[in-house]
Amino acid sequence: MEDGSLDRSLTYDHNEAQAIPYKTVDPVLTGGLTNILNYRWFDLSFTFTFSLGGWSFDKTGTYIENGTNNIYSSKYNLPVYATDAWQQPGDITDVPRFVYGDAGGPQNSSRYVHSTDHLRLKNLTFGYTFPRKLTRKALIEKARLYFSGSNLLTWAAWKQYDPEVPIGGEVFCETPIMRTFSFGLQVTF
Repeated sequence: MEDGSLDRSLTYDHNEAQAIPYKTVDPVLTGGLTNILNYRWFDLSFTFTFSLGGWSFDKTGTYIENGTNNIYSSKYNLPVYATDAWQQPGDITDVPRFVYGDAGGPQNSSRYVHSTDHLRLKNLTFGYTFPRKLTRKALIEKARLYFSGSNLLTWAAWKQYDPEVPIGGEVFCETPIMRTFSFGLQVTF
């Protein structure tokens, strides 16, 4: 409005709707927990990270869910939850009707705003150090066999894309963070 106030009245024409600040991309709380445990010849270390209170906007969803006839959408490339889309009168769902080639184009709405709350097992290392009485015979000071992995598990409020991927709060076909595994043998002579 001209006086600077926001018009929150209901409209069914998206061209008349006023953009109103809704959620923030910045999480309220982020953190992590790291621990290292040792027992006899075994060692285990892990890091959990978390984020609470942040939000992202699924720009890709605005294209693929609305059936626009462009390179981002196809009737064969829909998210799994699209199987719950409205199809006929009487259907009760929160997923809108999909119409391939819909001339209306992508519609920005709060439907595409999702929580980035998550807990992630960021790093895990499990190792076994061979007893010295075995390694000394081979003239080895220390030998340790280990497995290490990163980004192994993620528990997220919204599971359709990686909660750490949004750039500036918007998701548009970004590649998720890689899950990696490695095995190794450390030998000291």
